[in-house]
Amino acid sequence: MLGAGGIGKTTLALAAAHGRRTAQRDGAAWVDLSSIAQTALVTAAVAQALHLPVGPGENPTPALIAGLKTLQVLLVLDNAEHLVDAVARLADAIAAGAPDVRLLVTSQVALKVEHERVFRLGPLSVPETGTGAYEAMSHGAVALFADCAQAAERRFELTDDNVGTVIDLCRHLDGLALAIKLAAGRLRLFGLHGLEQRLAERLKLIAGTSRSAPTRQQTLRAALDWSYGLLTPGEQATFRRLGVFAGGFTLELASAVAGDEEHDEWAVIEQLAALVDHSLVSTDTAEPPRYRLLEVAREYALERLAEQGELQVSHERHARAMLALFERSRTMWYTTSDAVLLEAWSRELDNVRGAIDWSTNRDSLLALDLVGHAGRLYSLLDLHYELWRRCALLEGAVGPDVPATIAARYWLSRSWSHRSSYARAREFAIKSITLYRAIGDELGLFSALCALGNSGSASTEEWRDASAELNSLDQGQWPPRFRAMRPFAEALMHLADGHWAAARDAAEASIALARLAGANRLVMYNQMWKMMAEANLGQMDEAVAACRDLIAQSGRSQSGVLDIAWGFYAAVLLRQGSVKEARDALVSMFAQFRRSEWARLGQFVNVYPRLAIREGRLEAAAKLVGYAIMSARRSGSIRWVGMEPSLVGLTEALEAVLDSQTLQRLMAEGETLDEEAVCALTLEESPPA
Repeated sequence: MLGAGGIGKTTLALAAAHGRRTAQRDGAAWVDLSSIAQTALVTAAVAQALHLPVGPGENPTPALIAGLKTLQVLLVLDNAEHLVDAVARLADAIAAGAPDVRLLVTSQVALKVEHERVFRLGPLSVPETGTGAYEAMSHGAVALFADCAQAAERRFELTDDNVGTVIDLCRHLDGLALAIKLAAGRLRLFGLHGLEQRLAERLKLIAGTSRSAPTRQQTLRAALDWSYGLLTPGEQATFRRLGVFAGGFTLELASAVAGDEEHDEWAVIEQLAALVDHSLVSTDTAEPPRYRLLEVAREYALERLAEQGELQVSHERHARAMLALFERSRTMWYTTSDAVLLEAWSRELDNVRGAIDWSTNRDSLLALDLVGHAGRLYSLLDLHYELWRRCALLEGAVGPDVPATIAARYWLSRSWSHRSSYARAREFAIKSITLYRAIGDELGLFSALCALGNSGSASTEEWRDASAELNSLDQGQWPPRFRAMRPFAEALMHLADGHWAAARDAAEASIALARLAGANRLVMYNQMWKMMAEANLGQMDEAVAACRDLIAQSGRSQSGVLDIAWGFYAAVLLRQGSVKEARDALVSMFAQFRRSEWARLGQFVNVYPRLAIREGRLEAAAKLVGYAIMSARRSGSIRWVGMEPSLVGLTEALEAVLDSQTLQRLMAEGETLDEEAVCALTLEESPPA
């Protein structure tokens, strides 16, 4: 759907989505792209709207298409003009790989893709001069003006006496819905004729605008110039400064960013209320309310901010306001349920992204502090891979001049978010431990020691020493969520050492504490560790039932545990001899891995050759063993990778049926396989007998 900014594309798209939501089996999904500045985040925004896992990597589109393939849904992408190339590539991919997905895009420019059907939305109709009030109301521009004017001034009525002025106003505004709404909203202040006079003055300011400028610059800029000119200097300053927010803001955040020595908290509150009245800021019905600049108004505000030389200062205030928010919320993390935390924090994700991105390029110390504090939000949203990428950009900035508290939090965030290399997660945890120990921060040290266990790659000696240090810390009065971290890490380390009963007991202890805290995500991960321990204790039927239940739970919540659950389910089924069911589980597991850019592929490398051996595909098994050994060596993989037999045991089994030269050749070939080849080789069908 094409048209100028403010012409009503979003309104019409909403109506279309509402009308078609029952025509598609999976309904309709809405994605507002206006707050997204980076093309790389388009796919992530779509995945979040559809409750699909967000895969990491430079090209997450294949993972998204894999998730869309089974859906029948209307997907609306609103405000796409600033991301048109990325949206065009996504549209092509959806058309090719997800035929039951219907895509509706609103934009000021066409995507120019093969299957595009363009509906160009024109301005609201404006009647000819001299048209009477009754007939004029059949034209969209006049009807909208009358409706908005009555909302601003209940005594307003459209009559034959004033309809000519209204028609002139609508014509000056080119029939654009947003411009008309802005004008009508000032009726109470200036009266109808005052509006006409002031609008004419504002339009003179753009008389020299190039005809080649985009429509938004020729029309909405006039309306916004005019509306901005009606604000007081204080209201103008607040409006400009609010432009740095992406995805909305609270009153508290608005005061932190827009306030200064001349505008205290109460002044900002009054000015924000005026901006809401001016229709330059919208508000929702949440408690507490959340505010947002309309997309075109935000763009205009940022331009004005740059003109005033305030852009960098406001971005810095925004980044520091986000940092202060998470600093104040630190204790909230330990004492509040997942559901409440997500409600409080998830709406700030776009602001966090913007703050980290800005500071990464201009104030690396601030960026390091931000990623250290924001790690909890990324963890709750299972966006470890995005956090990992942002952290990786800052590694070179962690020099000796960085305060130890900031560096310690940074390395801790890196350890918790680093899923592609367990050895590096261990390395980052050790750096964090060293720093927290030096500054005497017991809570930080406790978290870092638990992160070492959570890496799954600490040596037995390292974990023994870490456990002794954990014992020396006074944990009695700490909140349940915090205390749940230790048995969680202990369960992982017991699994790594093959202490199955101890792993089960530790997981149960962590589950009990996590449930007290409402930490549902932590509960599910612990259920996975408990299930693995029980399976290795021989409780296979219980493990199968637990796997199925966990898959159902994590599938509903789109938890990051889903890929692990499918992998271990396949391992348990193979142990039981249920080869066909194990193959089906691996199909689902690989689908999950593909969505997350294969980050956990190395965690179950002994399962892939086991399936091939069970099915008599010995050459495939030998190649997969070669890949598995190479993968474990490269990633420093955790020591437990599913159920026995180990890679050594699988190699010995193959040595009994293949000659040494053939086995070595096949294993060498396996070392060169990429992820898709591993998937294809694992799932290839057995040749007919």
